[in-house]
Amino acid sequence: MIRDTIPEPPAGAGTALMPIFVRCERCRTEYKFEVKASDLVQYKKGANPQAAFPYLKPEQQLLLADGLCQGCWDVNEGAEDDEEYDR
Repeated sequence: MIRDTIPEPPAGAGTALMPIFVRCERCRTEYKFEVKASDLVQYKKGANPQAAFPYLKPEQQLLLADGLCQGCWDVNEGAEDDEEYDR
């Protein structure tokens, strides 16, 4: 799970911005973006990415939620759509 791969923010970081690095589980591309340390704490405790990081772009939230970058997610959704037509 992506949540488990992100290190805890340093104690006392508060609302300071800190970089996090997240790797797509399919294509293995690594993405970097900045989040508030206090929001990262909430995410690590189980908050969903949309609630914890409302300021992130939807594709960044998707990567945190599903472990897939936008490109891989689009391919995955296309494959699922194709499977529905094959039934």
